This record gives sequence, C-alpha cells and structure tokens, in this order.
Amino acid sequence: MKGILFNIQKFSLHDGAGIRTTLFFKGCNLRCRWCANPESQSFRKEIMEAKNRCVGCMVCRDECPAGAIRPDGEGYPRIDRTACQKCFHCTEICYAGSKYIVGREPSVDDLFREIEKDRVFFTKSGGGVTFSGGEPLAQRESAVCLLKEAKERGIGTAVETCGYAEERAVLETAEYTDLFLWEVKDTDPSRHRDYTG
Repeated sequence: MKGILFNIQKFSLHDGAGIRTTLFFKGCNLRCRWCANPESQSFRKEIMEAKNRCVGCMVCRDECPAGAIRPDGEGYPRIDRTACQKCFHCTEICYAGSKYIVGREPSVDDLFREIEKDRVFFTKSGGGVTFSGGEPLAQRESAVCLLKEAKERGIGTAVETCGYAEERAVLETAEYTDLFLWEVKDTDPSRHRDYTG
C-alpha cells in the first residue's frame, strides 16, 4: 500500500452502522471552508503544533537546522512555515509532543493487525471499517487494496466521500464497499465553488 493516513479512530459511532474503526486518509482536492479535518487536506506528511503540550524548553528552536522556529508573542516556539525545510527534526527532539508529524504510511499487515483488534465490536454491532479523510477516493489504489483486504477478512466496509474523484476510483471502490456515505457540499454550483475551492 502506498497510501498515507493521518488518523485511525476506534469506536466510531457516526461513520456508518454499528461500531466502526475509521481510517482517515490524508489528502483532499477540495478546500472546504468548514473542513473538520484541515490536517487532512495536504497529501504530504506535515508538522503540527500543539501549544497546550509545549513546556517552553526552546530545544526545538535551538536545534532547528533552518532557524525556522521563533517565539511568538506569548513566547511559544512557532514554526515559520516559509523557512521550514520539513526535515522533521523538531518532531524527533520534542519530548513533550508539542511538534508532531501528521501522516503515516502503514503496511497493510500493520494496519489490519490494528483493525482486527476491533472485530468483536464489528461482529456484535454490525459495524466494520470506514474509509474517510481527507478524500479516500483520491488515493484510489490504496483504498481499493484495503477494501479488498477487508472483504477477504469478512469485515464490513463503508466509504465517506465528497465524490470529487475520477470515475474509475468510484467504480473500483464500489466493488468492495457495502455503504457509501456521499457528502453533498452544496447543490448550487457557484456556491459550491465558493465554499470548497
């Protein structure tokens, strides 16, 4: 699998029937103003900052090879995104977890080892695994690979999509999907472009 995910959410109750494990794919071609997962928009790994976790040690600032971390008005070390070289060094040295990477590329085996832990919940509740995002259809090959694997293992599948994808992606994923949760952003074409980019 070549796909990139940004989160695996256990015990999801709103992403299809029953209790589900939701896989959040990283990357979306839309830029919705109300996006609930803005960290999912980029197709690349990113550095996120959690101000509430920072202990103010400034090690990240001192160790940044690009000098891209500077104190903000409150003394919190913030990344200057225009200077950052995306070496991810700050995420490796931040012991408080204030700087962390969003986006990972798990193997199919590793991913299903995690999903299988929830099988008892799927069985008892009629749940399964849901592919969300970002936009899972934007990573067609990975989505199809994982959907096939889930089907082979007898795990129910759902795909949450805005439908902004190639027809091929929709048709191939439909072959292995029990439920599509199709999000309509706006029925007016002009407003749709305004709100989603």
